[in-house]
Amino acid sequence: MSWQPFLDSVDNKTIQFVTHQSSGSQFAVIGRSVDVVAPDAVLHLVREADINLLPALINLLKDSSKAWAAEIILSSLTAVDGKIIESYQTNVKEWWENIGVNEYQHWNNWYLKNKNNIQWNKMKGTFEIRSA
Repeated sequence: MSWQPFLDSVDNKTIQFVTHQSSGSQFAVIGRSVDVVAPDAVLHLVREADINLLPALINLLKDSSKAWAAEIILSSLTAVDGKIIESYQTNVKEWWENIGVNEYQHWNNWYLKNKNNIQWNKMKGTFEIRSA
C-alpha cells in the first residue's frame, strides 16, 4: 500500500488533536498522551500501526509546514513527548524555533537506536520499546 496520499495530508494547519493524562499516571500534568482526532486521512495513518510509517513521518519533520503535525502523530503513535505537544499547542511558531527545527535529528536518533526493538502494543494503541 502506498502511504504517500495519506502522508501528503499531514499538515500543520489541519491537524487536530487532544492531550490527556496518560493512563497509569498519578499526576494530571506529568505523563501526557496525545490523540489525533482529525483529519480522516491522518487518522488512517495512526490506526494502521505500521512501523514502516515511522521513518516517513520522521522525514516530514524537515518541512516546517508539516513538522508540527508530524510531531503530534509521532507522539500519538509512540507516547513520547506528549508534554511538549501540550506545552506548545498554542504557539507552534515558538515550538519550531525552540525545538522543532531539531526534531528531525531527535526522532531519527530515537528511531535508529530503537528500530529493532519497537513493537506495537495493541492494548495501549502505541508503539513501545521492547525490553532487551
